[in-house]
Amino acid sequence: MHRYRREVLVAVSGLLLGSGVAVLVGIIWWLEGKPRSRPDEAVFVEPDEVEPPPRYCGWIPDPQAVQECLKGLEVRSIRSVPAWSEEDRSSDEEAVYLWEAVQRVTGQILPGRNQGAVGSCVAVATASALEHLQCVQIAAGEQAVYRDVASEVIYGGSRVQIGGGRIRGDGSVGVWAARWVKDYGVVPRGLHGRYDLRSYDEQRCRDLGRRGVPPELIAIARQHPVLEVMRVQSWAEARVALRRGYPVLVCSDQGFRLERDSEGFCAPRGIWYHAMALIGMRGGRRPGGFLLNSWGDEAHRGPRVPPHAPPAGFWVDAAILDRMLRQGDSWAFAHLVGFSERNGTTPAQADRLRQPQRLFQLWRGETYVRRGRAAGVESWLQVRSYPAGIAGRWRRRASPTNASVESVRRRHCLRCGGRAIATSNQLRPPSGRRARALMPEVPGR
Repeated sequence: MHRYRREVLVAVSGLLLGSGVAVLVGIIWWLEGKPRSRPDEAVFVEPDEVEPPPRYCGWIPDPQAVQECLKGLEVRSIRSVPAWSEEDRSSDEEAVYLWEAVQRVTGQILPGRNQGAVGSCVAVATASALEHLQCVQIAAGEQAVYRDVASEVIYGGSRVQIGGGRIRGDGSVGVWAARWVKDYGVVPRGLHGRYDLRSYDEQRCRDLGRRGVPPELIAIARQHPVLEVMRVQSWAEARVALRRGYPVLVCSDQGFRLERDSEGFCAPRGIWYHAMALIGMRGGRRPGGFLLNSWGDEAHRGPRVPPHAPPAGFWVDAAILDRMLRQGDSWAFAHLVGFSERNGTTPAQADRLRQPQRLFQLWRGETYVRRGRAAGVESWLQVRSYPAGIAGRWRRRASPTNASVESVRRRHCLRCGGRAIATSNQLRPPSGRRARALMPEVPGR
């Protein structure tokens, strides 16, 4: 009887083992025969595929905070900018690399920023975006010098002065950083009294994030505000911003692989509550945007396309970027009051620059925007739409010893990815008596 049971058990075990081998062979055969996705296809991650981020992140998704800040923050949609037209949609195939402006101004691309073991990605990404914006403005002819931006100040100001210190632990909200740089401003890296901001420091970042920005640094920040913040909620709007030289702070929960493919793209994978700076775009067979990460130059591996692209970033497919932007906490920056080697812009001058822009119809019906007055210089920006984008800028100066007005034409041409995005060689500005009759009186004169 026992011998019969033993033979039955041996037979059953053999059947089970054979079935397991057959199932394993079938799975291997199915995987080998399954068609792989093409490189130009966006590969989406299933919601149940959860993978922790490889490094520190720090974006806090808070739709209520976004709505609260929007009530007090003067934010325009990118579609309300005058140059939004069919011309903006006709150049989707052209590439824009904002880091080329950095190369022209500094001679090299900026080193990768590393947030370390602090959840300060929102502040670091905002600082990176504004550093590229500085170079775009300088390459376009602005009289300023480039300075690195202290991300620790943005982190502390966004969390405490704007957010009210409601977050326990690390992290911030994208709209808080956007509101801080617009309502207060940014501080350049350097030694400011007893505050050593010459390089990024994790402990100082945590201290400012817990206590807020001290009055001494607030006074410096108010000299360098960002005059224009625009909400970006789709890939179409991001393309318009980049074509005009405006970097975008992108906040989302989308994660990625760290390995770039042969075209420089990173495939989506996992969940990161993270913020990165969008500083480039490309069209063609595989359109997408270039995201600059805050984990240093060694975080991502694989080929860089093009070869002079920053090593700290990677390309993302357009469909995935569109989904990231639709989460509602991404912002484009324009018109940063820059830095000078001499005395900076005073707080009173910066406050005048914050005043709402006024539109005029001057000289043959062209539309001009009064940008404001700083250091005795009256700035005007022509916003007539051209295929090359915004098409002209003149500055109106008032001599301290002569009441006459001199119209100064500044020729500049900024090219990103082989295409001019700002030029002023189409028209001549008004001058002399006719200019004085057409231009409105400057406040304070």
